[in-house]
Amino acid sequence: MESIGAILKTAREEKGYSIEQVARETNIAKRYLQAIEAEDVSLFPGETYFIGFLRNYADFLGQDSDKLTGIYKNMKIQEQPPPMEELLDTKNSKALPLIIIIILVLALGAVFWFFILPKLDDTSQKPSAAGNKGGAETVVASETNENDSAGISLADNGTMYEFTDEILERKFIVGDGIEVIIGGSEHFILIEKADDEILLNINGEQTPLLLDISTLIDLSGDGENDLKILPRQIIPDENAVVLYFDKYVESSDPVSRDPDEVVMNEAGSESTALTASSESRGSAAVIGSAGDASRESKTQVVLEASSPESFDLDVVFRGLCLVRYVSDNSSREERYFHKSEVFRLEADKEIRLWISNAGSFKGKINGVDIPMGNPGEVATKLIRWEKDNETGKYQLKLIPVY
Repeated sequence: MESIGAILKTAREEKGYSIEQVARETNIAKRYLQAIEAEDVSLFPGETYFIGFLRNYADFLGQDSDKLTGIYKNMKIQEQPPPMEELLDTKNSKALPLIIIIILVLALGAVFWFFILPKLDDTSQKPSAAGNKGGAETVVASETNENDSAGISLADNGTMYEFTDEILERKFIVGDGIEVIIGGSEHFILIEKADDEILLNINGEQTPLLLDISTLIDLSGDGENDLKILPRQIIPDENAVVLYFDKYVESSDPVSRDPDEVVMNEAGSESTALTASSESRGSAAVIGSAGDASRESKTQVVLEASSPESFDLDVVFRGLCLVRYVSDNSSREERYFHKSEVFRLEADKEIRLWISNAGSFKGKINGVDIPMGNPGEVATKLIRWEKDNETGKYQLKLIPVY
């Protein structure tokens, strides 16, 4: 039987992915991907973390994650064979019936492990009338064991995400975990609840969060904030929440706002928007000002016209990407796109975009390239018509939002 490491490595090479590319697009560290392909479980904090990363890696490559975890569990069983020398003792003719009994017991155990037990798990995780609305059941360790970190144990069907870059924003299911690297030290966050309230377990301590309220966290315990967490959206039907993590926390006091709202303030001057409603949005996210020069990008003029015109944004994706978008006054949409997918957005006045992997987003408007950012970078952009008071003309601008 082919090993899980060989299956995943073959699938990755057939798709033309390098380890580095997979690491960028799945947020799984390169060393963990290499350990999965080498089937080296010892590198992980515990077996549940290995299974979580294995499921995420398999899903990314389009493989059957349940089948691969089943192969892994079967391998674990085979690593502990029965004492065959005693069972096959030729001096005792009475040992033959015992061998048959043991083989039958092992066969029944395998049937229970692979066929009956998964169904029992699925049944136990279905929501009751007064319970959760869906998703993975939360498993939090009541006491720290040898395989747990900070008293946190990942749910059996949860996924562990590693957060080593500066920004991470994505949808998390209850039971998922986040490994945060701060100053070379590992910290663990578990999503415990995401319905009428948001509850995280951070390094073994429960921390409640409020929607659209950013919270600063001191993970290292040195008296200085290391991480900002902002819940963007609760998805009750999926028992999920969209969370924004940012390690750059200076000047990031907690605020309450609509995640899509921005201040029309660019380069220190008030910009002229098309409608009164868009001139007075919020006071938290500022266009054109990141607070850190290394993270700032310039506004780009895409088109110029005597009056605003409808426009189309054509996109070709070069890799896996999650995109949230709003066109004019329509409702916000969210979709996952895969490599080579093509997408078109139509708008009269503006398009707002949030992109999980900016380097995979190749966009054009009337043949003009719309640069979003680098591979693995999270980008938020606003494409909007604005009037230039000096020339009297309208400009379609690509504006960074922070």
